[in-house]
Amino acid sequence: MANLNLWLSASRLALDYMDEIASSLRETDRVARRQQEAESLPPLVLEASAGMPAVGAFLVHNQLGSRVEAPLQASKFVAVGGREATPEIRFEPATVKLDPGQQSLVRFLIKVDELAPGVDYRGELELPGLPNGKVSLVVRRRRRARRSAARS
Repeated sequence: MANLNLWLSASRLALDYMDEIASSLRETDRVARRQQEAESLPPLVLEASAGMPAVGAFLVHNQLGSRVEAPLQASKFVAVGGREATPEIRFEPATVKLDPGQQSLVRFLIKVDELAPGVDYRGELELPGLPNGKVSLVVRRRRRARRSAARS
């Protein structure tokens, strides 16, 4: 009888362990699918004239089981042909603090003065630690508007 109880207890423990592994794999798969969906979204396109900031916003959502607290980061911005730029970016808030299930709106301003006019620069904004915390951007500085010829 003692052997049977030991066998049943060991079997239950093994089944519980397998359930935990399966649950963990399902959650990992869900996170990976959300990340692929976020990466497949089209980039946010921003444009501004010299002397004016390009203004944007995006929503971050903590779908993890733990708190996330991190400063936002920006990649270099690269144009076709490899021209790089590191425009000044101001985030509001600069550091995002999210408990599980919380979301936050992040606003940002990008100075476009150092960008070549009429050229698209691609880059990313990221909240490290969140699988869905990355936003692809295209930023450009407007060309100067041509003034129409004076009429006589």
